[in-house]
Amino acid sequence: MPVYKHPLKLAMKSNPRSELLVQRNAAALYVAQVQNHTWEKAMKFVNIPFGCHLAALAFCLACLLLTVPYPELLNLYAGLTLPPVVGIILALLATSLVFLACTRFGSAAAFPRFMAHIIVRKTSHTFLRHTTMFTVEGLEWVPQSGPILIAARHFHHLYDGCALLSVIPRQLHILLALDWIKPPWQRALLERACALLDWPIILRTERLTAFTPSERHAYSSSDLLRYLRRAISASIRLLHRGEVLVIFPEAYPNIDPIFTPKQSENDFLPFRPGFKRLVDLAARHGSVPVAIIPTGLYYKRFKRWHVTLRFGQPLFRDDFENTNQLIAAVEERVQALSAPALLETEEEAQQQ
Repeated sequence: MPVYKHPLKLAMKSNPRSELLVQRNAAALYVAQVQNHTWEKAMKFVNIPFGCHLAALAFCLACLLLTVPYPELLNLYAGLTLPPVVGIILALLATSLVFLACTRFGSAAAFPRFMAHIIVRKTSHTFLRHTTMFTVEGLEWVPQSGPILIAARHFHHLYDGCALLSVIPRQLHILLALDWIKPPWQRALLERACALLDWPIILRTERLTAFTPSERHAYSSSDLLRYLRRAISASIRLLHRGEVLVIFPEAYPNIDPIFTPKQSENDFLPFRPGFKRLVDLAARHGSVPVAIIPTGLYYKRFKRWHVTLRFGQPLFRDDFENTNQLIAAVEERVQALSAPALLETEEEAQQQ
């Protein structure tokens, strides 16, 4: 008696590409079914926009498309058993990410910000890993919760922020200067990005006053006071909310492709008065003491930059008689933490 063979299986056996196509389509169908079921039933208690559902569905389908050059991911020899499993896993993964974000932050409004911080952190970590040799010291001094003000040395216009973003396992909010922008479209783009990440924007007075009226620029001196008030208000709000705020009190890095007043890689600038004002306001209006973390950065040139990021012991306003003493102590420790390691200094002395 002849054995019946399904025509679909015969076609799949004769053409592996058709087998992969059938498996991907099967997985995609399961993705759609699981997504619709979970979003209609389990997720009805959480206020999530339909756009998040479409984004999760697009994520699953993109993962399936990535299997085109790697058919072994769907296991060509597993028949039609594995694709449904793959589809269900992908659908539940995407839905779980959205559900986790919404239950953590209370609403879907914070989900784009949550994902933006993840993307920026992962991108910074990957970029730093491929362009530098990176070392971290003293990370145990950074509290796991509560308001933190990180006062860091500013050496490199790009690597400094990437180093902090890739190391600290909390959402960072960087006080960012955008006065170097000239085209208006760049201003609109970067301000939208900063708003999504909740990064305060500051404008440096001397940068805007240095431009002539005929020179095209995205900002003007009339914007200074308005952006200063916004930056202070946003910074205090973040600290009161128990977030981590990063500030570079020198205001200028040692290496910057546009402009820096520093003359060499060893130069330090005095901390700006705005840092003292921010510390005063945070201490005056905050119910929880703000931990100020002095943070040093040491760079050494090789084929790739060797970067050492060092965190110091937290300092608190109540431990000092006045704010001036606190600022002086922070500045002193930032410079000390940015010095070469003791062992490296001894080796260089022996070589000389």
